[in-house]
Amino acid sequence: MAITGNLIGSQTDNIHLADCRGVTISGNSIYSAGDHTILLERCANMVIGSNVSDWNPDHNQKQTIDGITIRDCDGVNLSDTIIENSFHGSKESGGTIEIERSRDVTVSHCQVLDPRYRGITITDSKRCKVMGCTAIDRRTPPAAAASIQVTGKSSDNLVSGNTVNKNSLAIGDGSARVEGTMEIEI
Repeated sequence: MAITGNLIGSQTDNIHLADCRGVTISGNSIYSAGDHTILLERCANMVIGSNVSDWNPDHNQKQTIDGITIRDCDGVNLSDTIIENSFHGSKESGGTIEIERSRDVTVSHCQVLDPRYRGITITDSKRCKVMGCTAIDRRTPPAAAASIQVTGKSSDNLVSGNTVNKNSLAIGDGSARVEGTMEIEI
């Protein structure tokens, strides 16, 4: 199955796939999700690429959450996706792109701009990679708790070649290897 070239919006979960295998989600404009832009649960061998999750800044106040959650999945590639001003997550946990209890997930070349809580989070997951992403809070001063966070019983993960806010990596001991990250000041 392929979900390609669509304008999808104004739902609680704009795309929600559970127990799926071999699905491609690409080239979509996905906007104004009440909770999830994309929610994957118990899925395998999924490709998500070249999508944009957006909202209309002409509206005085954002009313939607927007975010991507990959939960209990194996073999997911998420790439070349832009999400701006996501309210996904909470003060305690979670963020714009969440990987939970999953294995072999790659998040590459995504832009997570101005997240309310955290940019990209990996929790209780193995062999996941976050590579070549920009996860920054451009507000002055930055308000997000972390650009990239790896927590819980996570192991053998790689965080490589990303651009993040200065001092905004939150990597649990032994949960991930960090290399080539550029930390910037806004």
